[in-house]
Amino acid sequence: MKHTVVTSDNVKLTYNCIYKNNIKNSSIPLLLLHDINDSYDSFNSIHEELISDYNIIYFDYRILDTHELVSKSLINIYAQDIITILDNLGISNTNLISHGSAAQIACELSINHSAYVNAIILEDFITVKTTNKHSLLKRISNIKHPTLLLKASKSKLISADENQETVMSNDFLKSASVELVESHGHIHNPKVYLSQVNKFLSIF
Repeated sequence: MKHTVVTSDNVKLTYNCIYKNNIKNSSIPLLLLHDINDSYDSFNSIHEELISDYNIIYFDYRILDTHELVSKSLINIYAQDIITILDNLGISNTNLISHGSAAQIACELSINHSAYVNAIILEDFITVKTTNKHSLLKRISNIKHPTLLLKASKSKLISADENQETVMSNDFLKSASVELVESHGHIHNPKVYLSQVNKFLSIF
C-alpha cells in the first residue's frame, strides 16, 4: 500500500508498506534500500518472495537540487527521510537490506539512529563509487548491529583489483557473517540470495 508523508523541509515522500500475506502484524519489517544510482525496480527479482515472508518497506529516494547537496550531506538527508517514514508508520525497529552505495545510508542509520535498527544486510557494498572506499570500510567497522555481508561471485561491479578490499571489510567488521552468493546476487540468483537472507534474519 502506498503512503505519503511530508518532511520537515516540506518535501513529499511516497513510500510503500506491504504486510506479510497482506495481513497487518507486529513483526519487525524489512526496509529495502536500493543503490543510490538505481531504483527499487532493482529488487524486482525478489519482490514477490519477500512480501510472502516479511513486512517490507521501500521507496525511491528524493531527487535533490544542487543547493541542497551543498548545504547538507546527501546521506544524512536520505537517512532522515527514512526516519520520517518510520515515524509516520509508528515503527521503531527495522531490519535493513542495502545494495551497493546504499551501504552508506545503512551505516548512517546504524551509527546515528541505532534505536531504529535491529539487523543489517549489506550486499556488494564494496561497489560504492567513492573516492575513498577505505573511509566507508571504517564507517562500517562502527556498526554494532548483527550484520551479514553478501558478495556476489560474478558481480559486474566488482573488479579483481577490489578483492583485497573485500577481505579488508571482513577484518574491519569481525562480528559480521560473510557469505558468497553465486552469480549476480539478488538480481540473477535470487534463490541463493534469499536463502542467505532468511537464514540470517531467522536468528534475529
